[in-house]
Amino acid sequence: MRQAGKILLLGLFVFLAVRLIDKPKTDDYPRIRVIAAGDSASDQAEKYRVVEVLLKIIDENGFHEQLDELSVQNRIKAQIAQNAALNHEINISYQTIAYPAKTLNGKFIPGGNYETLVVELGEAEGKNWWSILYPEYYGLSYEDRLSFEEIELKSYVYEKWIKRKNK
Repeated sequence: MRQAGKILLLGLFVFLAVRLIDKPKTDDYPRIRVIAAGDSASDQAEKYRVVEVLLKIIDENGFHEQLDELSVQNRIKAQIAQNAALNHEINISYQTIAYPAKTLNGKFIPGGNYETLVVELGEAEGKNWWSILYPEYYGLSYEDRLSFEEIELKSYVYEKWIKRKNK
């Protein structure tokens, strides 16, 4: 029992050290998310045209801190409609969205609820593209369809403890 306690304490220490040392401060930076109308090739191509125009608009106008303002959202919507050759209606909103934790280039990006500029094309039933307006990650694409149920969590310490316990 004493050995298991030491292993558990060591595991907790390592977990906390990793969380505190390697955590970029992304909490204050909004995210952007573009959701395609569907998964067809033309819908996905439209999504990427919108992403390209959206990133250019944000860069040129310095909207990083004003994305929650309706007037800014309307300007972005008008510029996307003018420059992205849309096949679908576009809706823009600013919402709090839950994101799963990610690892990119060896850095842990914590999951949680983040302020997000959401751009929906048509029925918004296709794959989504998202990025963080944090300088280190800005413009990098995070695309997936994983739900929280599909993510398998494992603990090296717990597995070793169970293995030792079953001996």
